[in-house]
Amino acid sequence: MKPDVPLTALERCYLGHAYRDPIPLLAECWSDHPLGRISYLVALHAWRRDEPLDVRVSLAELGDAAPRGRVAALDGRTGAVELLEPDATLAFTLAPRDYAFRVLAPVAHDELAVFGDTVLFACAGDRRIRGLRASGRGIELEVLGAPGERVTISGWSARNVSASGGEPLRRDPSTGCFSVSVEIPDRGWTPLAIE
Repeated sequence: MKPDVPLTALERCYLGHAYRDPIPLLAECWSDHPLGRISYLVALHAWRRDEPLDVRVSLAELGDAAPRGRVAALDGRTGAVELLEPDATLAFTLAPRDYAFRVLAPVAHDELAVFGDTVLFACAGDRRIRGLRASGRGIELEVLGAPGERVTISGWSARNVSASGGEPLRRDPSTGCFSVSVEIPDRGWTPLAIE
């Protein structure tokens, strides 16, 4: 599964040396869908000292990967989600030789976001998710894969939601995070609606 564009370092990474200076390596890429662009942000601690790095990244600094509207930001390591406006700043600390990974997914109807198959780096890549779009009451998409493959799609919702086209949806009311599993039929894709 690949993003639509290659992973590219942010411009600020060329203004310093991540090994010699206390600056993180930052890179972004994305997957485009009718609902909007899902962006992937990676931050790496490559500094030679065994000290943590405080990282602050303005979403506007992401260039073409910058969100155009409100996004749900998934911490790919902890599963935590925070809602961010396009002018927000991500802030976190990196331990020595550690990394952070964030998935920024557009929010539909001001209360629903789909990240995709979060076991993959490009969790909403075009070989896994197709046609991610807002519907009248939620979000619709097609999940792609090999016949017989079981795929789990994850997202966030401000309220209880249900899914049609997969197993019963599981949602954690304390975080708003949900997941739904589908089995890919012989044709290699299956529709999924979350409402």
